Amino acid sequence: MEAVEFATHLAPVKAPPATRLGAPSGAGAPFGDATPSLLAPRGPGARTPPAPPRSLSRHATTESLIQMPPSRQTRDPATPLREAILQEARALLESEGYAALSTRRIASAVGCTATSIYLHFKSKDSLIYALIDEGFDELNRRVLEVSRGEGDALHLLRDVAGAYVTFGLERPEYYEIMFMLRAEQMERYPVDAYRRARRSLEVFAELTALPAEEAARRGAIVWSTLHGLVSLLIAQRIDISLDRAALIEDSIHSACLGAFAALPSGANRT
Repeated sequence: MEAVEFATHLAPVKAPPATRLGAPSGAGAPFGDATPSLLAPRGPGARTPPAPPRSLSRHATTESLIQMPPSRQTRDPATPLREAILQEARALLESEGYAALSTRRIASAVGCTATSIYLHFKSKDSLIYALIDEGFDELNRRVLEVSRGEGDALHLLRDVAGAYVTFGLERPEYYEIMFMLRAEQMERYPVDAYRRARRSLEVFAELTALPAEEAARRGAIVWSTLHGLVSLLIAQRIDISLDRAALIEDSIHSACLGAFAALPSGANRT
């Protein structure tokens, strides 16, 4: 009897609620029906968190039971970091526009630190210039392809103008950083890149078949007209009651005719 009474006095006492994280509800059932913990939600509509998996050790710590949010890293390990940075910058530009181009946001999506970006691009402006280069590469390709077609100079000039406008309206985010950013807010655009960028604009002048100085003037007139049209359409500053397709067609026709028309007295230097 004394042994029985002694054993009874040593019987384990059930721990009070909310004193131990994941305290066992009964012998032989570690992490079974866990008692409420200090981290348990309280108040109306609160939900009790699910019990930890049975495979965990009974000595598991609080930190090991709290699930950390998954990493935002999306880069394919086989993709070089520079290309991954450009891909993410390109995606942000096309989906949300220039204002969304944050180095911290790009780094978070790629899975690197913001400092790592500067190992490949010396500044944010350099990263933006890489996107500008991509835009001009595409614009030049479109314009040069059309300029090699058949027809007289006016016909080809209209086709080139159409390709320019189409690019601007199909790729408005690229057009914005290519032609509409204020230069004083950024580093100087590299000279070699500027020369490549001008190639599509030089086609306007070349198709006039005029002496160099006059061709440059006429080409600038055509481009200025087209740029104004594209910029206003992108900014949605054109009267919506106007027929958009007709406006574009008539603007292109008028601009190209002007390239061959007589200029006001004193300016027609043929």
